[in-house]
Amino acid sequence: MTEKEKTEEEPLKLRNRFKIQVKRYWKYTRKWFPFALLIGVISGVLMAIFTSLVVNMQSWLSNVPIYVKYPIVGGITSLFLFLGFKEVYGAGLSQVLSHKNTSTPLRARGLLTKFFTSTLTLGVSAPAGREGPSVTLGSTASSVIANKLGMTSEDENHAITIGAAACTAAVFQAPLGGTVFASEVPYKRDLDETVFLPALVASAISFLVYNARYETWLNLP
Repeated sequence: MTEKEKTEEEPLKLRNRFKIQVKRYWKYTRKWFPFALLIGVISGVLMAIFTSLVVNMQSWLSNVPIYVKYPIVGGITSLFLFLGFKEVYGAGLSQVLSHKNTSTPLRARGLLTKFFTSTLTLGVSAPAGREGPSVTLGSTASSVIANKLGMTSEDENHAITIGAAACTAAVFQAPLGGTVFASEVPYKRDLDETVFLPALVASAISFLVYNARYETWLNLP
């Protein structure tokens, strides 16, 4: 091949590579970003209700002594565990990690039971954190939606990381921090472009929705 032919062929190769990359990222965007928008909205609303209920319960029960509140909440949580609702145990992360590692199903009922028991626990000002419930609720909601959409196991694993990031970002008011935490800390090996960019989009949307709804629902009747 002459130097002239090489010179003429180089722009053609460059255009072909550009077209391949455009098609690749369009396929990627079309697949994940609508899901990220959906999860962002759901997570923002879910965590706004969750936080508002917790704050209102803390206000309503501020005069009730802890030796009354704690045993009642402990008894309710123990009853859920006795009835087989394992996702209630601790922060609930063990169930999510078990799903990631062994494909154990994340049941839709876990969304309701974890929401209820975590609201009670934090509502009585018990010494518990918000990161566990937020990761668990986001992961479970995303898993349920991913299954409804017929996603593969690999894609569902990415989906639950997106949900975890969105809920964490809303509660802690940190879209980037929530994304990094959910992508790297609980799940490992998910801090790549496949999940990080949609997780960041979902976190930003969740952050905006949360802030738009939280003040509205703070003083529930």
